[in-house]
Amino acid sequence: MVLWWQRTQAIRWLLAAAATLAILSLAALTNQQIRVWHDSDALWTQALQVEPSFIAYNNMAEVLMSRDDDLWAAENFRKAIAMRPDFSPAHLGLGGALLRLHRLDEAAREYQTALDLGKNLAFAHNGLACALAWQGKRDEAIRHFEQAIQLRPDYADARRNLAQVLARNK
Repeated sequence: MVLWWQRTQAIRWLLAAAATLAILSLAALTNQQIRVWHDSDALWTQALQVEPSFIAYNNMAEVLMSRDDDLWAAENFRKAIAMRPDFSPAHLGLGGALLRLHRLDEAAREYQTALDLGKNLAFAHNGLACALAWQGKRDEAIRHFEQAIQLRPDYADARRNLAQVLARNK
């Protein structure tokens, strides 16, 4: 005959074993996720393997840009644009990558696309102005820098870029 206290003790032991097993399982899963969340590169690589999306391609491109890997960044921005042509940040990013690759006509087209989409206008004007300035189209560049500053009076990059263009051509 099993006494009530023996049955309670067995139930407690089973509950403790189940809790220990759950904790060990969660620790193993956490350790696995730590590798995925280790850094942005690992995160967006995993996201692209699991379920490619325009956001994942765009964010992976940003990681690549931060490492000065502009060619691969441009490719990822293009993939984001292919999935979502109206996503202005991808056009801006692609424009930036193309600027750094000195592909000025292509960069100008991407910034113009961003302008046509009507979002992130100050950034698009600044980027387009940079492309135009490098192409020697000073007056057009100045006009776009001024539009960027008008849209965002605190936009330091646009102010600095405008000052450089004005100083260079005096």
